[in-house]
Amino acid sequence: MLSSFSTDIGYQFARRVQRNATAASGSTFGGSTFNGFALRSVETDTNTKGALGLNLLYDPPSPVVDFVFVHGLGGGSRKTWSKSDSLDHFWPGEWLPHDPGFQNVRIHSFGYNSDWASTQDDVSNIQDFALGLLNAVKYAQGLRASSIIPIVFITHSMGGLVVKKAYLLARQDTAFNDLVLRFRTIVFLATPHRGSDGAQPLNNILRLSFSHAPRQYVEDLQRRSGTLQSINEDFRHVAESLELYSFYETLKTTVGIAGIGNIMIVDKSSATLDYRHEQRFPVRANHRGICKFDQPSDPNYILIRNVLAKIVEGVGEENSLSKAEEWKSQLKCLRTYLSVFDRPEEDLSALQDARMVGSCEWIAARSYFKTWRDDINSPQFLWVHGKPATGKSVLASYVVDHLKEFHCDCSYFFFAHRHPVKSSLSGFLRSIAYQMALNDHEIRECLLNLQREDVQFDLDDEQAIWRKLFVAGIFRSSLPRQPHYWVLDAIDECSQSAAIFPLLAKIDGSSPLRVFVTSRDSNELTRSSVQLKSRVLSEEFSAKDNLNDIQAYTEDKVLQLDLGDDLACQYVTSRILEKSLGCFLWVKLVLQELDNMYTRSGIERVLEEVPEGMDPLYSRTLDSMSKQTPGNGKKLLQAILTWTMCAVHPLTIEELQSALQIDIGKDVYRLKQAVATTCGQLVYVDAKDRLQPVHETVRDYLLRRSDSEFAIPGPEGNSRLAISCLKYLTSPEMALPRNRRNPISHVSRQKRSALASYACVAFSEHLRRSLASDDRLIILVAKFLQSNVLTWIDFVAKHLKSLQPLTRTAKDLKLFLERRAMYNSPLGKEFGITDDWSIDLHRVATIFGKSLLSSPSAIYWLVPALCPTDSAIRKQFGRDARGVEVVGLSQSYRMWDDRASCLIYRPELPSAVACGESYFAVGFQNPTGSIVLYNTSTCQESRRFDHNESVKVLEFSSVGDVLASSGSQHIQIWNAASGNILFSFQGKQEALALAFTQNDTILMAATSDDHICSWDIARGGIEIESCPWHDIHGPSESQRFPSAVAFNQERSLLAVVHKGRPISLWDLENNSFLGYCQRTLSQLMALKSAGGGASHPHVESIVFNPKSSELAASYADGELCLFDSWSQNLLAQEDADPQILACSPDGRTLASGDAHGSIQLRDFETLRLMYKIAAYDDPIRAIAFTSNSLRFLDIRGSTCNVWEPSALVRPEEEDDMGTSESIPRPSGMVESQDADDIIRLTAMVCHSNGTLFVGKEDGVVAVYDAGSGCQTQALYRHAKDVTVSALAWCETKQILVSADVASRFVVVSVTVTGPKQWESKRLFECRLQNQAIRNIVLSTAGDRLLVSTSTSDTVYSLDGKLVNSSYHTSRASQKWLNHPLNADQLITLNTETIRLFDWQTFHELCFQDVKSSDFRGTSRTIIKRIVVCTKQRKILIRLSTSHAKGQTNHLRLLDPASLEKILPESSPDTQDRKQAPLHNPLLNNSMDGLSKHLESIIGAFEGEVIFLDTNLWVCTVDIEVFPRESYYTRHFFIPHYWVTTDDELVIHVTAQKDVVFVKQDKIAVIKRGFQNGEKVMVS
Repeated sequence: MLSSFSTDIGYQFARRVQRNATAASGSTFGGSTFNGFALRSVETDTNTKGALGLNLLYDPPSPVVDFVFVHGLGGGSRKTWSKSDSLDHFWPGEWLPHDPGFQNVRIHSFGYNSDWASTQDDVSNIQDFALGLLNAVKYAQGLRASSIIPIVFITHSMGGLVVKKAYLLARQDTAFNDLVLRFRTIVFLATPHRGSDGAQPLNNILRLSFSHAPRQYVEDLQRRSGTLQSINEDFRHVAESLELYSFYETLKTTVGIAGIGNIMIVDKSSATLDYRHEQRFPVRANHRGICKFDQPSDPNYILIRNVLAKIVEGVGEENSLSKAEEWKSQLKCLRTYLSVFDRPEEDLSALQDARMVGSCEWIAARSYFKTWRDDINSPQFLWVHGKPATGKSVLASYVVDHLKEFHCDCSYFFFAHRHPVKSSLSGFLRSIAYQMALNDHEIRECLLNLQREDVQFDLDDEQAIWRKLFVAGIFRSSLPRQPHYWVLDAIDECSQSAAIFPLLAKIDGSSPLRVFVTSRDSNELTRSSVQLKSRVLSEEFSAKDNLNDIQAYTEDKVLQLDLGDDLACQYVTSRILEKSLGCFLWVKLVLQELDNMYTRSGIERVLEEVPEGMDPLYSRTLDSMSKQTPGNGKKLLQAILTWTMCAVHPLTIEELQSALQIDIGKDVYRLKQAVATTCGQLVYVDAKDRLQPVHETVRDYLLRRSDSEFAIPGPEGNSRLAISCLKYLTSPEMALPRNRRNPISHVSRQKRSALASYACVAFSEHLRRSLASDDRLIILVAKFLQSNVLTWIDFVAKHLKSLQPLTRTAKDLKLFLERRAMYNSPLGKEFGITDDWSIDLHRVATIFGKSLLSSPSAIYWLVPALCPTDSAIRKQFGRDARGVEVVGLSQSYRMWDDRASCLIYRPELPSAVACGESYFAVGFQNPTGSIVLYNTSTCQESRRFDHNESVKVLEFSSVGDVLASSGSQHIQIWNAASGNILFSFQGKQEALALAFTQNDTILMAATSDDHICSWDIARGGIEIESCPWHDIHGPSESQRFPSAVAFNQERSLLAVVHKGRPISLWDLENNSFLGYCQRTLSQLMALKSAGGGASHPHVESIVFNPKSSELAASYADGELCLFDSWSQNLLAQEDADPQILACSPDGRTLASGDAHGSIQLRDFETLRLMYKIAAYDDPIRAIAFTSNSLRFLDIRGSTCNVWEPSALVRPEEEDDMGTSESIPRPSGMVESQDADDIIRLTAMVCHSNGTLFVGKEDGVVAVYDAGSGCQTQALYRHAKDVTVSALAWCETKQILVSADVASRFVVVSVTVTGPKQWESKRLFECRLQNQAIRNIVLSTAGDRLLVSTSTSDTVYSLDGKLVNSSYHTSRASQKWLNHPLNADQLITLNTETIRLFDWQTFHELCFQDVKSSDFRGTSRTIIKRIVVCTKQRKILIRLSTSHAKGQTNHLRLLDPASLEKILPESSPDTQDRKQAPLHNPLLNNSMDGLSKHLESIIGAFEGEVIFLDTNLWVCTVDIEVFPRESYYTRHFFIPHYWVTTDDELVIHVTAQKDVVFVKQDKIAVIKRGFQNGEKVMVS
């Protein structure tokens, strides 16, 4: 721990020094680069020995290799490497960093306590030092983030032995697998591989000393010591992969200890290994001086320095060979993770081509630009705005090039109206994150780590992207060494333009990030820019600014007209400039028209007729095109314009060619030339062969004008494109494959249409913008959904690597249907099909998304079978007789269950719930204050910890990695990922609300005594302030305790409720009282006259909208009100009877719960009811939404429910291509099953004929049919409501044993009395006193029963007689099983011993201690599961070790035949025990490589082990083949919502090889699941 702690502190210190050095370096321009800083070690000059642990000495910007210096006996992390006490002699920290040969080497020095002269007792040995080094390197922040950089160890004396042992330990422990791969080179300086003659006398002296004790590590250094022999023997087998350099001393050392004198401490024979690949060097120095030097010119230093430099060169050569591949791999990973497939440089390149040499340079001379660029204290944002078509995008491209000329890190984004990615905030953020990763190594590693840790986010959710990628990732990585610049062009073309400035306002003002923005003039942007306050500088782009550029451009183009003389050129130029009004585009189009004139009169006519302004110019251009295009060509021209203007992203010529074949039924040859000929004045083909409007104003003009035959009304144009896309999607090319289990259809062997990708992604977008009344659309949509929809899903998953199009299509289908219902009846067949699929597509994406992305073909043969019986996908595609069949559970759920999970805690009562990004937390009302964390996606338990008092409030940080909990007295802050407590505060009063602010660095609490308390988490949790809010100039409510409080999203407003009073609002930023929110005066008077008592009805709950200033409040009289918090006006009111309120993070949905357990979802803005869960249950105690707003949780009674109603999948209602109708939406309602009606199935055994015996939590033992998954009868029962905890079955004697949690076990014989009918006969039963039953085992012969508890093990005969008992005190986890090879014996295993017993007498036959290295046993290691593989006659053991970060699994194989070798020679009945020799270990770890892939072992079938992997795939592995061939086979997956808790899964495999899975009170039987499979390699 000390080493790890020192490492992190050292790393943080070094980082801080680097940042300070950067800040102090002055100007960031002038071409200067930063190659790193020579950082001195953490200790001061007075600590000449050096600090313990790993100390960062030098951290370059882009390290390629790590050096770790490890000292020897009696040395120190600084002392060993310094000739004197002066820091100037500390060559690893002072000389190497300034040496050009080491500018990319990160340097560390490791210290450990090997001070043999210390008077303190120390039992450390070399292994302890090695383990300390391993952990220090593994957990060091800088090293941990650079998981692929090789490490070179430079060691002195005993330090070399420490490193060798560390390497051996790392190879033996899978926890260090990644670290082993990084060991590259070890440099030994006088390392005593075979011991030292000086070690024995030294230890003898220590023994004789009264104040010193002999040291184990000194004893380890003696010649022929067992430790050295063991290290050398093991190391020679694994050293081949390492580069080894050995330096040996040639001078004797004077030892100042009596009786030793001058000796050669480590001679050549001990200092060298004599390995074939080892390089050896003599050094003219003694043992101490071999690593200390006077100056850099010292010959010994030069020798060692040159060897180290050669090592670095070698690493560089290796890197250069693999760098390109690694770079490609990283970029591919980042592009996939961020879904960035449009290369940013393409937009920049097009604008660079359009820019003339010398243009736009005027801005670099402007003082405001230079100040923004150079002065870190100047406004952070520079906003340049102006009229359309004036050249702002070209100007932005110049700024990018200009910044790059100054060697600045620059990322850029060019917004484009209506482009699905380039018009979105989410696309902008993902592209910027990608570019920043390209520019900065640490940002790249940060994002790659997020991907490795499977941090997921909605690609369209800009808030989630901001939190997860920027706040939690990029901004938390080390700050760039010089300012990083963003250049954002045309932000007015963003579909959420008003949200851009508020988003940028979240950037820390002290950040070195600088942002340049361009846009058209916009009142909306001007209003939103207010949030940037003084951090933004606004400058107008006037006509004068680009006049010189326009003139230069015009003169150049006019010269190309070849007018004959200079005067004519000057005349034409002046006429154009007079009319241009500063509009670059106008000039460009006029010059194009002039280029087609071949006479002076023609040129004069154009100059005379051409109008000023863009609209008149476009109108004139269209008239000209109409006159010049023949009648048969107008159809083609209209089609080209429609596809260019309405396409969601620019089409390539090839894509347009395929589109025109479908649209107008023509193959257009030389299409590129046709575009230039027919509409070249409005459309052009760019360098990437994509069609683009010459300017966005062209699109605007054509979509809003109707007075031209080429006008394109938005809805009609989108209908045209939607129809063409749907025609392709319903074509034979997209037909389902014939063999769905191996879907390699004929289309996969031929080239798909160029339109395939566009049609798959864009059809729903066009459908959303189309004419909803067009019958052709609904018919084509229904045809597609009934035929080729699975091929579409397969294509999207396989080629786009994302299921986001499914979710987006679900939203678009829903909006299309809602709009269509305004014109047509919603009762038609096609309407119903489309409506059903709008639900199914969303469910398929959310429930099966991860599995589908890993195996897209599962959509054909597996996913339909796992869906509810009445879902569209199941009815259409789930009845393949040859595919997987699921019975039982799916029949029980006829439609999609809106309740994704129900977590039951009986008898505990949950009291609080909160949701973060990756986890949700449930707190409990019990003395220990339990808090349970669950994975947000899977609802599986992640970890739990205790608050130590009943939990009242839970709150996650905005990023979701920190959780705050509050009770009546304490507030605690937790690291959600590790479960470690970060801070604990004693509260003066109970906290009613918690909130994180200032990028999660401050925690605020509103307490019951009207105070706001704050703690600075970034500065160690110190309390900042505690003040009553009525001190900020508002009325005092000191006589009343608040009943509810709420912070707004920005933590700038506080709403407070006091009984009998209106809601009071407080402005926390300006320290002022805002006013009261209250119902209308007429309502209050009516309530009072009706005997309502208090003049103000009590407010039950309040919540702010996180996206606006609106405040919702629920009243005791059943009213739900919506207020504007700034004006305190009442905006809306409904009679809803709410008690608890919550708002979704996107601000669109308001959830309310009442005292009867019902929940309503309403549109926040209008309070319109959208969805209702009707229930007659316990009152709702709390509601919380997940971060993506697509799920919400409630707690009631002893349960936590996770809901995922389709009503939360809400389409965007803005229709930018047509009218925006007010769409009436009916509210949905579902009935909620009472949690008390759910009787969980808790135990199960399988009969060979397919019958299942199942124990339940109500005490019933029932019979289920595996053929249907349904219960056929209740067989017998234990006491009412006493949970059956275990079952045991003996096939030969038809004996069934059940045990319950009340320590009772029942033994029955069962017989078949008819078809699927059974009868039980109770043989005997017994209840144990105060002993929980842990194991029950029936003998193979069926004549004996073992019952194991925590303190005793007892064997009974089947007539109820006690045979024998044994008592034990061991608390080790213990499992019992029948001996696979001997029916007369049984085996017990724990993490300490393996024992063998005789069934008849229950006498112990023998035992064998288990080596700790076999089980890696700790006090927290348990045996989780045992499976007997009958074919191989092996026992597979799964162990689980709990630790702070969760659990680690290990697998061990036990050969039961080896137990025969340890039996005593006396008769089996003897009670004597004999321990076996250890020459043949009983356990082997050959299967351990599989452990990290393992979620749960299901069982064994013939020669295979069947298990569930961590991605919930049911898999098989042959233990005879593995690990010789390191793979397993995966067959099918289990939906994650089937696995809802951390309880041991109840899952079995039947004799028919069907998998039986228990989900709470239901059974699912998966048939024919093992027919096909795919190999998964294990690294």
